Amino acid sequence: MVLSRCLFHRIVYGLCLMHVFSGSEAILLNRFAQWVMEGKAMSAADSGIHADDVGTAMQGKLFFLFLARDSLPNKETWMKFFAPAKQGVEYEALVHCTEESACQQSLGGQGQFKVISSSPSKWCTDLVTPMNALIEAAMKVEGNAHDKFIFLSETTVPIKSFQNVQHQLLVEDGMGSSFCIHPWRSWAWHEGSDVAVKHDQWIVLNREHAQRSLGFVDEVPSTFLRTLTPLVWGPPIWGKAEWLPRWMYLLSHDFSLRLLGSIYLSVLHIAAWIGPPYVGGCTDEFWHFAAAFDYIDRQAGKSGLGVSGLTGSLQLVMNDLTANTTQGRCHTYTHFRSDSDHFESFTELLSRTPGTKLATAHDKKHPTHFEQLSENSMAAFRNSNFLFARKVDDQTSFDGPLKLAEAFDHYIFRANGSIAPNGRTGYVGSI
Repeated sequence: MVLSRCLFHRIVYGLCLMHVFSGSEAILLNRFAQWVMEGKAMSAADSGIHADDVGTAMQGKLFFLFLARDSLPNKETWMKFFAPAKQGVEYEALVHCTEESACQQSLGGQGQFKVISSSPSKWCTDLVTPMNALIEAAMKVEGNAHDKFIFLSETTVPIKSFQNVQHQLLVEDGMGSSFCIHPWRSWAWHEGSDVAVKHDQWIVLNREHAQRSLGFVDEVPSTFLRTLTPLVWGPPIWGKAEWLPRWMYLLSHDFSLRLLGSIYLSVLHIAAWIGPPYVGGCTDEFWHFAAAFDYIDRQAGKSGLGVSGLTGSLQLVMNDLTANTTQGRCHTYTHFRSDSDHFESFTELLSRTPGTKLATAHDKKHPTHFEQLSENSMAAFRNSNFLFARKVDDQTSFDGPLKLAEAFDHYIFRANGSIAPNGRTGYVGSI
């Protein structure tokens, strides 16, 4: 059999590619082999693969990292979400539980989830240790520089299809990490010097930043909050200021300043012994941004500080115009009390959506619970700028004949609705 020169070149090129690639890429190259033997290139439509999907498959893997107590109440929903994807190639799902044995009993038979060994943790004070344990376990799985590491609570549900989530995180977000950054007045002084950025716990890290989190040995998660004081603070009679909490920290930790205060001003002497005010927030709301990007300079922040590798915002700005602005990119919808709501417009939309029932917590420490969802709720989720939402659990009902997991599958995962007006998902700050 005599091969044409053109076909010979096709075969050699195909064999070279097969030698280089494996896994999901091999699936694509099987299609390429078919193209070789037919002697013509198949179009994306002919092959059944969209051009964006090819690019996505050639890039990275999604690591879904769950923090739970004793189970995943939404496991049926997640299993339907994962159904069209290939485990080990396109995704991995790892779970850290405070009660490991209970999780093993609940999830041990579910092949989609791997329960890792439990690490010490304490709500608010130290959830960083189990988060890093999930990263460490994920790092033992084969991956590459394009991977993303997604932190999720046990009460989080996906509100886009796997394909849309994959496209957003691996294509639209590129190589960046996603942090939902709070308005800057809620940030903190770190050791009275630089500024620690405050963000939601439910972040998405690229591989480089995930590795930095494991190597951030300068800070101990369990004592990290002791190094932070409010960026803006003051007693009612003085008004709030930036210099006061900063100097109270320095007076409490610097012997020479403490001595100076005791000699010249008794009020400073008293402040030194009382100690600085506590920062509002939890360790996991400051730690990973500091690990990924370091602390930031307050003066540089006034005019805008470029942060390479951060999605959603080209720079972080700390001035009067951005005092109430959420920056970065928010992929998980969470609602607390209205006076601390990052996503007021979407919350208002949900509250007016027929069949949706929200139960707002009485404090700022716990998120609003979805008591009931409906077909209209699913449409709002599908057309929102978010990938995930919480708090949904086994007490959440669906207003219709379907079970909740079936409703997510029918109205979101298998639906043909749009994912966002601009073709992107993820709430983006206005900077």
